[in-house]
Amino acid sequence: MEERRYSFGPFLLDAGAGMLYRRGVPISVGYRAMLLLERLLRSAGVVVGKDELLDAAWNGLAVEE
Repeated sequence: MEERRYSFGPFLLDAGAGMLYRRGVPISVGYRAMLLLERLLRSAGVVVGKDELLDAAWNGLAVEE
């Protein structure tokens, strides 16, 4: 099973557990925000398009801007 943990600055995203930490302290983050953050971290250093972000958080649902 792929480990889905990402460290950036003082933060740690444990996407598998659905938790974000700042210096070890849990931070409350909404479900879609967590999905978007993981998508951006998986593509660190690469521009992620709007359609990719919409798909990551809304998985094909019709969403208006």
